[in-house]
Amino acid sequence: MTSCVTSPGPHSDPTPGARDSGFTLVETLVALAVLAMGLAGLYRALDSGWRGLREAARATEALAVARNLLAALGTETPLATGRRTGTTPGGVRWEVDVGPYVPPAATAARATPSQAAPPPLYAVTVRAGRPASTASASTSYDGVVLETVKLGARP
Repeated sequence: MTSCVTSPGPHSDPTPGARDSGFTLVETLVALAVLAMGLAGLYRALDSGWRGLREAARATEALAVARNLLAALGTETPLATGRRTGTTPGGVRWEVDVGPYVPPAATAARATPSQAAPPPLYAVTVRAGRPASTASASTSYDGVVLETVKLGARP
């Protein structure tokens, strides 16, 4: 009897199960799909964070403009009934409405003829911000509204 001994060739499988040790094309594609979904979620989170930061900066700028206008009213600018509007160099639109203050009927002070006339009170509304994109720019603001009562000069 003759026995034939063969040596393993370059294409033979020396150990059983060695073919199962690599990644298949399907596993690689699934891994890439999971990675893509994770990156898309991360992008959305970062985008909404940057958008929120921009909106906060615009609101802070609008609040600073409104406060400055309110502080200047009656000192640097006259306290007179009417409406004034404008735009800052940075693009913030503002509007100041001044009208006579009408107190609620229950708290209205009753003046006697012997008392001197009190100084007038003015209701002041200041709006500042970027024009809203969906409405008319002259009627809607995407910003802040401050309301107060100012004391006018004695007559």
